[in-house]
Amino acid sequence: MAQDANRAAAGGRALRCAAGVLLALAAAVLVRAAGQPPDPLAAALEAGDADAAFALTPAIVEPGHRGWPRTVVGVNGRVTIRRPPQRLVTLSVGHDEIAFALLPPARVAAVGWPAQQPFQSNVAALARDHPAVGREPERIAAAQPDLVILPGETGPDVAASIARIGAPILQIDQPNTMRGRLEDILLLGYVVGEEARAAALAADVAARRRRLAALVRAA
Repeated sequence: MAQDANRAAAGGRALRCAAGVLLALAAAVLVRAAGQPPDPLAAALEAGDADAAFALTPAIVEPGHRGWPRTVVGVNGRVTIRRPPQRLVTLSVGHDEIAFALLPPARVAAVGWPAQQPFQSNVAALARDHPAVGREPERIAAAQPDLVILPGETGPDVAASIARIGAPILQIDQPNTMRGRLEDILLLGYVVGEEARAAALAADVAARRRRLAALVRAA
């Protein structure tokens, strides 16, 4: 019971941290977007229509399919995830933060080393007890991942060398727009089998962005 409570508390902290960092990353577009109509994806999330939100996420091939295996599209093409990942490795701070918001810490096998740096990461306290890796295939392989998430800007040679460890690789673009951030959350939630938590996190981010945009308009 105590362990479950600790996990729930950690998940709540990560949820708040991830929502905060994603809003900060999207702050640059607030003024420009303040007078625009609401995005359909954000509207679906705020309305509680998770099915519509996943259907509006282009990287999910069959958004209505919630069984396994499931297929998504990354920068590296179509990737099939055969079962819910139990040893996820994420190699960008943004995905590290989303991962801790969606998963119990035991399902995160390793993080990128910046996730442990308080000046770069909102989940440094959660990540500090996890192995930290860079782009070295040997160190990633030592974490025994069953899925590796790479940022979209990873070079093809580096991605190919990591792919040789044998674990599935999903390279996710990270556009610095609100729509892109919401899709990022939903896609990662779908590939790890945590759709409900992903929809809740994305809805919270969308609602907070809408409130901030209202303050911008009123200023």
